[in-house]
Amino acid sequence: MSHTSTTIYIDTNTDPDTGVSVADVQSVLHRGTGDVGLLCSDQEWYDNSGTPTLRYAETINPWAKYKPVRSNLLAILTDANRQDVYFGMSVPIYGSGYAYTNLDNFITAYDSGWSYLRPRGKDYDGNGGNEWYRILDFDGYNHEARCFYYPNGSTLPSEYVYGQTGSVGCTWSLGLNTTSANLKGGIGISDIKLDGSSGTAFSSLYFGLLFVTGTTTKTYKIVTSSVAFGQTGGNEISIAEQNNDGLTGLDKTANYTVYSVLCNSNTRTTPGNVANTDVFVALPVESFSFDQITVATQLVLMLTNASAKWDDTSVKLTVSVYVGMRSTGGTHSIQTILYTIQAASSTSDTTGTQLASGSVGPINDTDPLTAQIYYQGRPTRPNYVRVHVEAYGHSGVEKTQYIAVREGGFPNPDPPSDIT
Repeated sequence: MSHTSTTIYIDTNTDPDTGVSVADVQSVLHRGTGDVGLLCSDQEWYDNSGTPTLRYAETINPWAKYKPVRSNLLAILTDANRQDVYFGMSVPIYGSGYAYTNLDNFITAYDSGWSYLRPRGKDYDGNGGNEWYRILDFDGYNHEARCFYYPNGSTLPSEYVYGQTGSVGCTWSLGLNTTSANLKGGIGISDIKLDGSSGTAFSSLYFGLLFVTGTTTKTYKIVTSSVAFGQTGGNEISIAEQNNDGLTGLDKTANYTVYSVLCNSNTRTTPGNVANTDVFVALPVESFSFDQITVATQLVLMLTNASAKWDDTSVKLTVSVYVGMRSTGGTHSIQTILYTIQAASSTSDTTGTQLASGSVGPINDTDPLTAQIYYQGRPTRPNYVRVHVEAYGHSGVEKTQYIAVREGGFPNPDPPSDIT
């Protein structure tokens, strides 16, 4: 056996080499089954009213660089083999010749992207397709692996106040895990490549924000960083204010949904239309709302740090969003915020089942994370949740945000120290 409590590896210091064994995997994943297929597919049997049924065990960390992946190779996989299947992750890509050639379809897939594609075994499709269960896929597996994206080190403003004296514009930035010590065996932005092993590393692409507005007919604007994602400043985008009248290239009256992507070029450093030659790679970052508010507005509510997670194992939905306020008038605190949470089929649906309602507060205009709205329950899985808040006693002061429901994923451990 060759493993620690968190890693699995082949020990070449023994004669003969030892590991990777079924017992190694059982120990690190805390699994009882000795079935290689169940271990590699991250599945387990459970008794559902007397009928044994397969379900996902959710024990494999999907962010681990070395884990079982879908491949028809009966061999020990190389890093290039893993790059060819995006290290087992589903990565939505838009562009000519890719899975998504329509932007509407791409953004629909965006919030369900970066899920773990577990191998399905021999003849999984009944037509001779094979995705072998290889126990040696676990060689190098680290159970504490972290995603290259670090949410708590990011700044993703959901609104901008324009018309302020001396204002220079708005900046968005992504926190990144960049060193091996902080990735802990996770997939790095230099490891994963567009088009597989022969393609361009994600670190050489360009961070972009795709601004989307409209319901039946959508309008798309793309803005990118001027330097590559892996270079200093490549995780940051700024848009300047134009003549104290809103951000350059964006409609100051529009409510946008924003998607973080990687782009194949850096030709749009101010928001512009999408070109036929553009290629966009979805990042594992929550989509978020963005709008602009004139400095003359006296009192507004803000919804920030929003997330909606679905856990297939427990069949549970968890919604979290923080409510804050901004004031340019005499009101600097609000005692009570009323809220409702609804299931929604789209970002225009207002008729979905109400999941929760209540109140939070007080809030003030110095801390946007003053009050948290939190819900956990077992509804039918919705595509979105609609969160609506209003300030009690302040007529017309309200805010609505739609949050895409994403798979729960695997929690990152303690925050890393290496944030760029």
